[in-house]
Amino acid sequence: MHLINLALWLGAVFAIVSVPLMLWPVRLKEMPALTSEIPITAQVEEVPQESTAEVLGEKPLAGASDSNPGKATTLKIMRRHGVVSNMFASLGMLSVTDILISFMPLVGEAAGVSPAWIGLLLAIRSAATIVSRFSLSSLSRRWNRSQLVITSLLVSAVLIALIPPTINNVTISVIVMLIGGFFVGIAQPLTMTMIVKEVPVSWRSPALAVRLLGNRLGQVTIPLIAGAVASPLGPAGAIWFTCVLIGVSGIEKTINYARTGPTAMDR
Repeated sequence: MHLINLALWLGAVFAIVSVPLMLWPVRLKEMPALTSEIPITAQVEEVPQESTAEVLGEKPLAGASDSNPGKATTLKIMRRHGVVSNMFASLGMLSVTDILISFMPLVGEAAGVSPAWIGLLLAIRSAATIVSRFSLSSLSRRWNRSQLVITSLLVSAVLIALIPPTINNVTISVIVMLIGGFFVGIAQPLTMTMIVKEVPVSWRSPALAVRLLGNRLGQVTIPLIAGAVASPLGPAGAIWFTCVLIGVSGIEKTINYARTGPTAMDR
């Protein structure tokens, strides 16, 4: 009970410390003002007839440059190439973090590991994930998005599956959490970008809403299934179940990438 109270107090301290950072003044870069010296008629005549994507400074994308895509519906969005695949990868990665938080204490208890050690491992995973998010720009300059997502899925599936059997080994468990946590953080933001790039510009907001819906459905259904798997296999079975999910997603994306190669969403 003492350790639980300590964990709660630590969480409260971190929450209080984060408040000043949230209130830190952010200096926004001012947008260049349009000159008022040019007559309105001249401004209208000089505006080229560009598409919405070009006005936003974006390059036309294959499969997403429809001149008249019509009204966006959930079915139309999900029929777009790569949308369902990236949604599955996204909800799988999101579920991994939830399952780790929920079942690692049970795995630790079964292995005779202290709650403080489990909390430290989860903190290491979170820190590594944050580092990976900051590294996305440099990683994207060397590899395309599909390559990064595939690597993230496959490496995470293997390393996260090693957590239950290695949880008693300090060195191995820390290394597994560091590397696994780093790769867990890569797929989520990239799949969001890839979904957006696969739909017309006017569909982007509905596409993000569909992705969010998929994530929420995954957060409801996957823990239920993981709990059922954990019943005969123990708490480690829930973690292994999610690893199988992201592993299957990684294999599926690998096969598609080998067949189609890089596409517009990879740029």
